[in-house]
Formats: sequence, C-alpha cells, structure tokens
Amino acid sequence: VRFATIKLVNTHNSAWRDRSTRKFRLLTGLTQHGPWTQVLETELEDSTQQQDPLPLQRIALDRSTFAQFVKFQGISYWGHGGGLQYFDIQRNNFCDQGDAAVVSGNTFHGNFPAENILTHDKVEVENGNWNIW
Repeated sequence: VRFATIKLVNTHNSAWRDRSTRKFRLLTGLTQHGPWTQVLETELEDSTQQQDPLPLQRIALDRSTFAQFVKFQGISYWGHGGGLQYFDIQRNNFCDQGDAAVVSGNTFHGNFPAENILTHDKVEVENGNWNIW
C-alpha cells in the first residue's frame, strides 16, 4: 500500500486522564519481520487536558512510502503510559483500497478493540520503547 499520511487519535485514559502518547516513530516493511525503515518520528501534544472527543490528527510523512506492514513504536509518554484510541494510514488516491486488509481483529489485554492491527504479535518492549503491531 502506498501512503503519505497517517491518521490517529491519542488517548487520555477516559475519566482518569493520566496517560497520553508523547513521542513515537513509525516504521514500514515489506514483511512482518522487517527489515524496517523509519518514515516518521514526531511528538504529539499532551492529550490528558483535552476535551472529549479527542481530535483526529492527520500527520504527513516527508514523502510517500510503500509498505506491506506498519509498526508504531512508542518512545515516550505523558503521565503513566501511552496508547492510541485509533490509528490508520491514509492511502494515496491512486491506490486500490482493496489491496490492504486487517489481518487481526484481536483486542489488546481483552479490553481495547484493535481493528487496524496488522499482525497477531504481542506488544514488544525494547530499551523502554513499546511496539504495537
């Protein structure tokens, strides 16, 4: 799939408002095992003080990229942890919408729907960074 923009909604943990993703990087690959290419590293605003519903954010990449798999890697967070309420790619207009599919409809810890997750792999933590597949 070719894309140049991602769409996401940060989190704030409902009424507790005690967590929010701060800095993250986005990596792409042609297989679920890599090799991975970093296409974005950016910082989000602290959403713990934002009102519901939290805004849908569109973040443009420096250039269009082609990938079979996308990996979201959290680097830092506000409060007690990070997370997202929603994540998707915005496919380029010339790309056939039928060439991408969600591989898994699992939930994270049994509570959070993961409608746009691309593999069955578990969250990985490496050097303090967390990967959500």
